[in-house]
Amino acid sequence: MCGIVGVYKRKQNPNNIFDITKKVLFSLQHRGQESAGICILKEDKDLFVYKGLGLVNQVFSNITSIDGKIAIGHTRYSTSGSKANIRNAQPITYYYKNSWLAIAHNGNIPNADEIRKILEEEGSIFSTNSDTEVFLHLYVKLKGSFSEISKIIPYAYSIVMLDNNKLLAFRDAYGYRPLFLGISEEFYIFASENSAINQFDFIDEIIEINPGEVYIIENNEIYKEKFAISEKYRFCIFELIYFSRPDSKLFNYQVYKFRKECGKRLALLEDKEIDIVIPVPDSGLASAIGYSQTLNKPLELGLIRNHYSGRSFIQPDNISRKETIRNKLFPIREVIENKRIALIDDSIVRGNTSKEIIKIIRENNAKEIHFRIASPPIVNPCLYGIDMPTKEELIANRMNLEELRKFLNVDSLRYLPMEHLKDVVSENKDNFCYECFLN
Repeated sequence: MCGIVGVYKRKQNPNNIFDITKKVLFSLQHRGQESAGICILKEDKDLFVYKGLGLVNQVFSNITSIDGKIAIGHTRYSTSGSKANIRNAQPITYYYKNSWLAIAHNGNIPNADEIRKILEEEGSIFSTNSDTEVFLHLYVKLKGSFSEISKIIPYAYSIVMLDNNKLLAFRDAYGYRPLFLGISEEFYIFASENSAINQFDFIDEIIEINPGEVYIIENNEIYKEKFAISEKYRFCIFELIYFSRPDSKLFNYQVYKFRKECGKRLALLEDKEIDIVIPVPDSGLASAIGYSQTLNKPLELGLIRNHYSGRSFIQPDNISRKETIRNKLFPIREVIENKRIALIDDSIVRGNTSKEIIKIIRENNAKEIHFRIASPPIVNPCLYGIDMPTKEELIANRMNLEELRKFLNVDSLRYLPMEHLKDVVSENKDNFCYECFLN
């Protein structure tokens, strides 16, 4: 899962393109924390490129404002390629036939290794081990024919590209990953979430790019083409459950309202005596609000989040995740002590984070802990852009409900059943991907 940005400057104005791109990228920081990069096609046709490991504000702390015509940016949460290798940081750039090519990708290409092998046998040379570079090679080989590329790589991608003096943005025909376009007199801005574009008061309109569409901007003109069609979509339900910002709206669902509704439906199943409701901040907050309101039980901030720490799920290894939890969540003993607690979170993936959080609450003398998860058990790895590479890593695949309850050291454990999750997106339930929940 990554955050991508594409910016096209339509006319001269006081806002320089680097500052705009950086602001959008910073608004997508929650989508990736391993590396960040920006490239800008300047007015003299030279390409400025800067990439580094770390957070957006860290990477670009010493960069002064740079202006230009086109920019693309990327914040990385790796699902393919080495995690701590600066070579795999995006955008990936090439100089080809006297012009620049650059690409930034959100998603994952399941057949990338197979395609890479074929391309290498034909003479292609790769500078990274990222699946994104495979797409760039095919783009050159197939002369920019998206319809032909989509036959070889049907999913999963939302991508922004720079091709000489053109900015392109496109989404696979299944729509796994979101992509938006903001329109104003000064700029066209593409981003992974609409909330990253909403921050600018000069934006007149924001639209969600439809699956199988490519937008092309050249010489201040914008047009779109349909390059692929799918009988039904495969929107990633985990975007709504966890990854996207609560103030975003994607797949035609407002994220905060979706999560709150999941919490309401979870509360309707409750059969334990509860004194207070505590969310795991910030991922469980919206669901905890819905749960609390439905049961008419007080919502308490028993865990206070240090907002200067990162998201634990997208840390690159288990040691980093544990360290992040202890540095991120601070308990309030006076809230927790001697209470029967409904602890609400969005999901359990590997189980290490949840176990550490529950340990913190136990250390502060909770009377009972009833762990409530606002999604079904994750039992399958994701091939489409979430870092769950093996079944063995997924704790719900290795343990039944009672075994997991004991492992976590909670008094009871309940997930939101699949049928209830589908009810939340009822009118569109057949257009979502649920593979991570299916045995």
